Amino acid sequence: RDGTPLGLMTLVAPGHIDLAFVRPSAAGQGIGAELLAALTQIARASGARELTADVSKAARPFFERHGFYVLRQQSVIRRGVALINYAMQKPL
Repeated sequence: RDGTPLGLMTLVAPGHIDLAFVRPSAAGQGIGAELLAALTQIARASGARELTADVSKAARPFFERHGFYVLRQQSVIRRGVALINYAMQKPL
């Protein structure tokens, strides 16, 4: 918006969402949903049968609203601190 990126998502190998971020000032405006819809189309065109993502506690409700379910809870160490995230999946 006005030259400022509002969000980003990256897709790797062929159905894993590696990064997902929406600027807090743009939250709730459908930016994440639009990005996810675009990645879903790309994943399907690449032959993916599912989307997967490792999702933070904060992002989990967004992904659940969009059809993802939790496979397992995980603990990731970042700078010596254990952070909880969730391996999630959505069939395509």
